[in-house]
Amino acid sequence: MGPALINMRAKYQTKAQLKAIIWDATEFNPQTSMPPFGKNNILSPEELDLVVDYIWSINTP
Repeated sequence: MGPALINMRAKYQTKAQLKAIIWDATEFNPQTSMPPFGKNNILSPEELDLVVDYIWSINTP
């Protein structure tokens, strides 16, 4: 369960902001249940970039 992955450009102004959230969401919300995908090496740097690119591309309301 998580947020709808649509229109992410309205929520995050840059891909870098989106990447930072995926890297370690606890830096922005210590109570989040989202795991720190980058910080904990759940995703490799290449995988993280691919996920960010994909989510950034979903731009429908």
